Amino acid sequence: MIQKFLISLGITALVSGLIAALFVTHWILVFLLAFVVQVMAFYIGNTIYENRTLLKAEQIRIEQLKEAVKQVALVECPCGQKNRQDVIVRFDENVTYKCSECNKTIKLDIDIKPVLTTEPIYTQK
Repeated sequence: MIQKFLISLGITALVSGLIAALFVTHWILVFLLAFVVQVMAFYIGNTIYENRTLLKAEQIRIEQLKEAVKQVALVECPCGQKNRQDVIVRFDENVTYKCSECNKTIKLDIDIKPVLTTEPIYTQK
């Protein structure tokens, strides 16, 4: 890591030296100014890149959460034609779908009810 830092510092100094060579009378001043401008440009560019990457990662995380909330259920249309279709069920919003047979818009009510579970009694151990 230190080696990469020193190589980057050397390249920055070399570019600053080449720019400063164009201004022979104020070589040191131009060298220092070019060096500082390069460091600042790198810092600003890196900050912008980092912020865009974080924003993109946050958008991906939000999309993943939206997809995790979705559930698919096989439902039967109440129109009497016994048509069954898969419907995406969302618990955070009302769910309506259109029947593929009768073309009616149907609302899906989600009902959660507790069920008592039993444990089997084994006579032999």
